[in-house]
Amino acid sequence: MRVLMSFTEGNSSAVRALLNRAVAEEYGVRGLVIEKTEHGKPFFPERPDIHFSLSHTDGAVLCAVSSAPVGCDVQIHRAVHSRLPERVCAPEELLQMDFFDLWSLKESWIKLRGLIDRPLREIVFSRSDGIVTAPPLGAGPAAAPVYVRLYGGFGGYSAAVCSAEDCIPPGIEIADI
Repeated sequence: MRVLMSFTEGNSSAVRALLNRAVAEEYGVRGLVIEKTEHGKPFFPERPDIHFSLSHTDGAVLCAVSSAPVGCDVQIHRAVHSRLPERVCAPEELLQMDFFDLWSLKESWIKLRGLIDRPLREIVFSRSDGIVTAPPLGAGPAAAPVYVRLYGGFGGYSAAVCSAEDCIPPGIEIADI
């Protein structure tokens, strides 16, 4: 897996440029066509073996490419309505983590699944001894684990990656695009 971030105008053309770079460097291919599932998750129809996720916010874009299903998100820390955290986060989450860290975790988990079928408040993450745990994919004995990494140290940004496989790199590559 490869995770790239660029501090630039956070828009769709910048995130597409970052995706093109990541796919070219990781898989040696260029010019892949993007389509979307019925729920809006983007994919490469001619390369189902390449999974990716994209995110952008004011001043930053983020991209993850992988041989396994993946979701990523980046959030700029900004003023939000005082009731938003309690509307989208479980109380126990807010005792353990920063709101924007949780927001990026939840968004990356949703992007991994390619579907939102429950309130964000019911997608509950936990942190113990610095290790973040994500809710599994599915329920019961067939539930698949979700691997997660929360990235910090980006001065006012939170970034997260969720994956169906234990292959998330320990750091994000900063790229110029």
